[in-house]
Amino acid sequence: MRRSALATAGLTLFAATASSAGFSAEYPYSGFFTNAAEGQSLDQSQLMCAYNFFVQNQDGSYVNYHLDLQKYLGDGSIRFVQYGRGNCVLGEAGKVEICTSTFDTDKSEEGKSYIDVFRQVGPVVIETHFFENVANANAFASTGANPDDVKAEHFNRCPDYQAGKMAKYLSADTSTLSLDDRSEIVAPELDQDTIPIMTRVLDTIRADTKE
Repeated sequence: MRRSALATAGLTLFAATASSAGFSAEYPYSGFFTNAAEGQSLDQSQLMCAYNFFVQNQDGSYVNYHLDLQKYLGDGSIRFVQYGRGNCVLGEAGKVEICTSTFDTDKSEEGKSYIDVFRQVGPVVIETHFFENVANANAFASTGANPDDVKAEHFNRCPDYQAGKMAKYLSADTSTLSLDDRSEIVAPELDQDTIPIMTRVLDTIRADTKE
């Protein structure tokens, strides 16, 4: 997993490697996930799959995508472009992970790592707690003690996205958006303008992937 694009403030970041942290290479979860903002319902957060998601691969690598909204509004075609890539490694009985950015269109993010403890709380929901250091994450994973009183965040699976059938929509092209414009599509307002677009995108993908 990767740090939520919706809530990155106030966390101390550092560079880390699997060898220095004593982490293993096996990774238990894979698929398409989107970030859930605080207070969003499951249905609301899954609308976000139309604009922004990441692919978590079985080897621990991930890729962040956002919709090429300008292209969609221009000709109706759906294309997701990349704005970040990285790798996640596991430790502490598979409950703690470090995810490190190897590429990001926000150059200040490259080389930074985020530490979290995660668990699956439903068929489509991964709950995460992010920590400033591995020791605190390990303590929370082992005992449930949370010295930083960190709130839970959530990654929700995009239920209609299947790897083979989504390939036609995924581009190797890199996002050309400014960071401000990127933020508007990565963490959009769910309003009367945005929701209809999201719904049309998801309806198209849903119909296509069920064929």
